[in-house]
Amino acid sequence: MGNDKLSPMMQHYVTVKKQHGDAILMFRLGDFYEMFFEDAIKASAILDLTLTGRDCGIGKRAEMCGVPYHAVDNYIKRLVDNGFKVAICEQLNTPEEAKGKMVDRGVVRVITPGTLIDDALLDEKRSNYIASVYSDDNGVGLAFADISSGEFKCAEIPFHNLEDRLLSIAPSEIIANEKAFGQIAAMKSVRAGRLPAAQKYYEYAYNYQNAERKLKEQLKAVSLEAFELNGKKHATQASGALLEYFDETQKRRLTHFNRIILLKESGGLLLDYNARKNLELTETLRDKRRNGSLLWLLDKTVTNMGARRLRRLIENPLNSADSINLRLDAVDELVGTPMSRDRLTELLKSVRDLERLAGKISYGSLMPRDCVSILETLNVIPGLKELLSQSRSRLLKDLGDKLKSLPETRSLLAKAISDNPPALTKDAGYIKSGFNVRLDEYR
Repeated sequence: MGNDKLSPMMQHYVTVKKQHGDAILMFRLGDFYEMFFEDAIKASAILDLTLTGRDCGIGKRAEMCGVPYHAVDNYIKRLVDNGFKVAICEQLNTPEEAKGKMVDRGVVRVITPGTLIDDALLDEKRSNYIASVYSDDNGVGLAFADISSGEFKCAEIPFHNLEDRLLSIAPSEIIANEKAFGQIAAMKSVRAGRLPAAQKYYEYAYNYQNAERKLKEQLKAVSLEAFELNGKKHATQASGALLEYFDETQKRRLTHFNRIILLKESGGLLLDYNARKNLELTETLRDKRRNGSLLWLLDKTVTNMGARRLRRLIENPLNSADSINLRLDAVDELVGTPMSRDRLTELLKSVRDLERLAGKISYGSLMPRDCVSILETLNVIPGLKELLSQSRSRLLKDLGDKLKSLPETRSLLAKAISDNPPALTKDAGYIKSGFNVRLDEYR
């Protein structure tokens, strides 16, 4: 098919599609995201859409299907659940701004199983990890992150532990250099469908100098020594490549990734897949359900962050006597002081999902009601600090000391955002009267 025979709009579509050939391209046209040619054929079958056609200037109609922009999240989720990447191509200006010319369009984000950020696409009670693996003859580096919350960890491990590590992380997506790609493809867990197949990523992204530079830029650090990564070449290579992948797919700098944690072999008990399965830690052996598992029994959390944290603690048991005793002392105090425990529970009920709200801030996708959620959470912190400061447990006291009240942020949000704002920024009225003189004049 010669591009010169296509209509101008379809020429633009083909140009964008060539840049994202491994993704289904959702091309914004007015109030719809349209898909064409092979993308339309694939998507129509998965999404149960009617396949139509459009005159595109080549003497035949191009296969086409579309979804309304306001309902796109559900369609994206179904495509991603079926293993596809989805590239979102938006209108970058209005017809008025285009002044009679074709509206500019460009890909603003590539959505993959490991880079979901929208609430509608995520399980609020479990982390959604993407893993990066670097392997050479001298060892293995592993990095994994939850893009919705900013959690970012890495490790250097022997190759014989890699499969169990990946199973314990349970990533939705894996990227790897060429050597690691081949090693992961040979794993029984991949062939059995317990782990996703890895996708080969650029070798230059795993180059140590490139990866180190990427990490320093992201963490705003002159040296990686503060993150214990000096001399950890394999972990650095895996981590830097993951940041490169984020830049490529998300088309923006993710500022909520502001620290990285190096996991050490002494940091917890590594359970192999069979032990985790037979102990029924997070799902039952027979029907793979949460109900009946240890997590189901223990989970009395009242926050989404707490639910995700508890899952991680159960999946990664402590192996240090000192750490275990600190935790036992904290549990003992909470069990023995029901009034304090009940008060703590009541306070936590007003704590919203700050981890994922921070991710929205980084994406620039925060909505007015999200601002209210942040304010509600910040208003709880002084009470939490006071309650935890009265604890005998060193662990609980330390948790209280680490909480920051952020009075300036609380004051700004309270003055600026309406108490009952609309859901979307396009709906007016979420800024309080009296906050901005010029806005009040316009009103």
